[in-house]
Amino acid sequence: MSDIIDDMPECGEAGCRLSPCPPSLTAELIKKHCPRPLSILDMGCGNGETLEYLSAALPDARLFGIDISEKAVSALGERLPGAFLYAGGAEKTPFPDGCFDVIVCECVFSLLDNPLSSAEEIKRLLAPEGILIAGDLYTKNSESLLRDRENGVRNVYTARDLEGFFSETGLREISYEDKTESLLSFAAEIIMSGSGALSCETLALLRRARAGYGVWVFRKEAPLPLMGLVLCAGLSSRMGRFKAFLPVKGESMLRRNVSLLHNAGAERVLVVTGHRANDVREHLKDIPYVVFAHNPDYAETGMLESVKLALSVLKDRCKRLLITPVDVPAVSPAAAVAVAGVSSDFARPLYKGQPGHPVGLSQEAFDRILSYNGPGGLGGAVSAQGISVSDVPVEDKFVLLDADTPEAYDKLIKEFE
Repeated sequence: MSDIIDDMPECGEAGCRLSPCPPSLTAELIKKHCPRPLSILDMGCGNGETLEYLSAALPDARLFGIDISEKAVSALGERLPGAFLYAGGAEKTPFPDGCFDVIVCECVFSLLDNPLSSAEEIKRLLAPEGILIAGDLYTKNSESLLRDRENGVRNVYTARDLEGFFSETGLREISYEDKTESLLSFAAEIIMSGSGALSCETLALLRRARAGYGVWVFRKEAPLPLMGLVLCAGLSSRMGRFKAFLPVKGESMLRRNVSLLHNAGAERVLVVTGHRANDVREHLKDIPYVVFAHNPDYAETGMLESVKLALSVLKDRCKRLLITPVDVPAVSPAAAVAVAGVSSDFARPLYKGQPGHPVGLSQEAFDRILSYNGPGGLGGAVSAQGISVSDVPVEDKFVLLDADTPEAYDKLIKEFE
């Protein structure tokens, strides 16, 4: 594969096109997934072939381009005076938040030093419901090929790694097309043209190395009305067994809580993992609405740190969050629905004057919780930060009953079953 990298034509120079994804396909994907785009950014626009095509195919859209090559940007500006063009990189751009309906990245991520930072920048730039069209080389081998190279193709990632850059930022994949055959045809066209950019030996290496080209479409979803959060990072030290998997009426505590929050209206449920994280993921792999965040410091931190980790991940993904620790497994659906339906900054169920779980937290309160570093857990943060609290009376004693110890678990089982 290293020979492939060495022989690939360098990008960023005017006139170079390292992409088997034709502009016509880009236009088709835009029309399919974003029928009325107001603004389109070509990130890594190069010689501007895509922007020129889109200016004719989508004449009502405002077109923007950015490329690391000042030469390419200058040449394109002369040919496409109606576009807004900038010289610069992908990690930090001059554009405001949420200003693009479409971002196009053709063979960009294989050139970057820090692809995850660039993916975060793309997410920042996309408007809610905006789409990213990303086409790039990938290797079908088991590991990405990482190279220290100043020009041209720097890295060839696996398809899974490429997808991960965007899914880790919260963008959702909505379309994928494999264009490997187009890649081979594209390479053959270069050879037949006599440009010398790719040799016959390199084309053979592309085939032997199982290199391919994929085109992904990702969407930045508008914040969901409600998401759920199950805190499952602890060591279960007081229980002496991993409590998340302990059965309650034939179902694990973890699965019961995930189902509870989903049935209360949470379209997705985030599970914060820590101890036995891989086992937790495996345990829930068949539930499509579950997503995960991992607390690597689970052994040294308390529940509030897991809450703050979740809030940092979800702060622009949901308007409200329904939260429960994994060891409160017997709450009735009616109690959870009652808490979920309250719109205050912080809502909690109250049984005979005592607060329990799950609790509801509004998006407006996320930053105040994130900035708190004092004692008292989530309750301490709510009190210290002056977050308004609504108590929701419920007729369900199980909002109070956790299963943190063997004795508490036995008591809950006896009363619940």
